[in-house]
Amino acid sequence: MSFIVCNNVQGKTLNAVFLEHVISGWNPHVGYPFLLITLISEGYCFFVAAQPVFLDGPRVLSNMAVDRWVPAQFSLLSERFTAKNGVLLMGAAALAILIFTGGSVTVLVVLYSINVFITFFLSQLGMTRHWWNERKQEKKWKSKIFINGSGLILTAFILSSVLNNKISCWRMDYYCNYRYSDYNLYVSKTVLL
Repeated sequence: MSFIVCNNVQGKTLNAVFLEHVISGWNPHVGYPFLLITLISEGYCFFVAAQPVFLDGPRVLSNMAVDRWVPAQFSLLSERFTAKNGVLLMGAAALAILIFTGGSVTVLVVLYSINVFITFFLSQLGMTRHWWNERKQEKKWKSKIFINGSGLILTAFILSSVLNNKISCWRMDYYCNYRYSDYNLYVSKTVLL
């Protein structure tokens, strides 16, 4: 197996450095637009992924209030008022996290990835449980539970790997003054296939 070594470059994301390395042998009239389109698409994906949190989050808060997971006041308000206060609450929480982390992209991306895989894991767990409960009514429940069960196992593995890796890095940073940016990132070329 061969590896690509990506050195940390000040002011550039790791994806930008990696893509620049990948397209370094391409025609500049093709490579540079490809790089820009890819990075803009990634940014757009992050933007689109954040929208459901602010749009559907307040409804989830209202439903969670009915089940007593959050203060009951969220269930007593009108949908419009709940949405307004929920968006303000989530915006304030996002601002607090931004201030607490000092705007460190490294920490924010890690928190984002952990949140994403917690969400994926819980979604797959819920769907697996759903198909298990529906097995007497649904004829094709085995194929459906296989798909969601496979997703459950995969997301559980990724989530546990991310948590284990990041907690280990944070421990090293705390005890040994370890700096993640001081090291090279090795990316397997097989990922590109």
